[in-house]
Amino acid sequence: MIPVIGGKKQLPARFRGRVLSLLFLAIIQLTLLPMLFPSGLVVVDLLTIAVVINAVALPLLQALVIAALSALLVETHSIVPAGIYFCAYGVLVIVIHMFKGIVIWNLVGSWLAVFLLAELWLLALLTLAIDVTAIEVVPYLGKCLLAMIGTAIVGCGVRPTW
Repeated sequence: MIPVIGGKKQLPARFRGRVLSLLFLAIIQLTLLPMLFPSGLVVVDLLTIAVVINAVALPLLQALVIAALSALLVETHSIVPAGIYFCAYGVLVIVIHMFKGIVIWNLVGSWLAVFLLAELWLLALLTLAIDVTAIEVVPYLGKCLLAMIGTAIVGCGVRPTW
């Protein structure tokens, strides 16, 4: 329920902070990292990390809003067909929400597995959406493997502790 303050509906400050941090991560991922690595070898997907952490920490509706905002931010700079990130992030949030009570979130291995599976899911959908015959397969798979490992390592480093 959205609290009413002064006759106007207000979002909770924590949720507003999460949205602002999402915008900050998008700026880093979509503008600063490509400038630092002009070869195109960016090995960290910060927005996927944010989607996974928010899917674990927030209720389903708020996590889906964060996922939709992340998808909007990524799709503005992407060449994949419209809606791929909405589908990928939406399914990811729902699956994490389904298994949220089963997974032991105090263990680093749980977070590592979730980050690796999330990145694998995202890269599988992106690979299906692009024309794989037009690219060199071995360098593409190497880049995907580096992105999976980099995202999982950074994600485990910034995971919340409960």
